[in-house]
Amino acid sequence: MDFFYSGRDSHSSGRHVITDKHIEVIRNLRFRMGESGYYSPMPTWSLEDNEEMLTEAGLTINEIWKSVHFITMLGTSKNMSSIFERLLRQLYLNEDEDGFATGYKRPFGNSHVLGDVRYELIQEGFYGNLTDEQEEELDEDYKEQKVLESFMKWLTEDFLKNFEIDFKAFEFTDTKNRFSDTSIEYWNEKGVKYIPHILLSWKLDKSEVRNQKLNSIGI
Repeated sequence: MDFFYSGRDSHSSGRHVITDKHIEVIRNLRFRMGESGYYSPMPTWSLEDNEEMLTEAGLTINEIWKSVHFITMLGTSKNMSSIFERLLRQLYLNEDEDGFATGYKRPFGNSHVLGDVRYELIQEGFYGNLTDEQEEELDEDYKEQKVLESFMKWLTEDFLKNFEIDFKAFEFTDTKNRFSDTSIEYWNEKGVKYIPHILLSWKLDKSEVRNQKLNSIGI
């Protein structure tokens, strides 16, 4: 995750572009469902399972991980429910030389994974209006496990095969922007409803801004 927090890793620095080749590969990624010690199912996209396709496209698993992460933060889908959108924007994808997967311990930010699912369900009004005390007493692990399973199935079998994304070129700004109102306003102006905090250190690349302006006048 260092790349998203600092804009740098051993492969690239300060910029990322989602290309048409990236999108084609992402739509055809092979994955496996496994589990971690904290939750199940946990999807994994390995280099081994996708190496032939990546080699033919001249791409690395690192490039694809970055593109997939930006897509989970900003992509849309016709089949995206409100609760799936909430979970998608909170999702972390961990990467190493062997591939990438949803966060081993904290896919949505905390080690109590079903608690994170429950929080988003509460925010979405799934349980109705609850007092703080009622929220603390809520114990619906069975329901939240079913939501988690449905979300991971949708992510792997639907979203990553059918997503749309308007923004494809990004540049890193500053780590301080991750907590700034200016960055929040910037992405709000772009129409982003749920803003992952790691996105706040990024903005659209100049080429992307130019393309957006041309599109707005029909060019």
